[in-house]
Amino acid sequence: EKGKKIIDKVWINGSGSRVYSDMQEHSVNNVSNLVTLIMEKNIPIETPILEGKEYVFCGGRIKVIGPTKNEMLKVATKIEHKYVGNIIDVQDKYQPDLSDSNKASIIMVVEFENKKLLFTGDSTSENIIKAVDKYYPGDEFEVVKLPHHGSSRNISRELIRRLSTNKFIISTNKALEKVVLFRFAEERKTTELLCNYEWWATGYFTEDDIKKYFDTNRIVMRYIGEEKIIL
Repeated sequence: EKGKKIIDKVWINGSGSRVYSDMQEHSVNNVSNLVTLIMEKNIPIETPILEGKEYVFCGGRIKVIGPTKNEMLKVATKIEHKYVGNIIDVQDKYQPDLSDSNKASIIMVVEFENKKLLFTGDSTSENIIKAVDKYYPGDEFEVVKLPHHGSSRNISRELIRRLSTNKFIISTNKALEKVVLFRFAEERKTTELLCNYEWWATGYFTEDDIKKYFDTNRIVMRYIGEEKIIL
């Protein structure tokens, strides 16, 4: 029957990746095109798929026996330099941004009608903390623009704890690193992320991510697009 949905969910590893060898020149386009088609059909995508996963159906069973978590993590570091596993499983090692040019980035606060908005440019966590402690030591901000497009090298746990706000703007068309989301979820009861691109709509988050962080409102994702932000 035309238009009838016959696929409930797709399991896939390597969605959107460029980890294939040069001999497989068509693989990247094939995977990308397939994922696009799956999304157009509104079919849920689950990734990563690791050993031990089971699916029971009508007296039958599908049991995944590979790859291991470690094998997937090794590949994840090569997938557009993004980790694609569960947020809870990230390896959180903070490596600060040492770029002199980023340290010279403008940090500013816009004050209007008793509201304060913090814009951090591409600056470092350390510089932002130092500047806020000097000029706005006890102040709350209505919204904070995250530094350097949300890079993990510019967002430390100390910065997350130091900023008195729950609303953060992310200006990027690329996926926010899951280690950054992990830091926010560990340090705050709730975090609202206002994004100018809906980059998470490509199956970036796993079912585990959604259950642990989004269904519980630990993390709230909002695509603002042309929408006005009411503060």
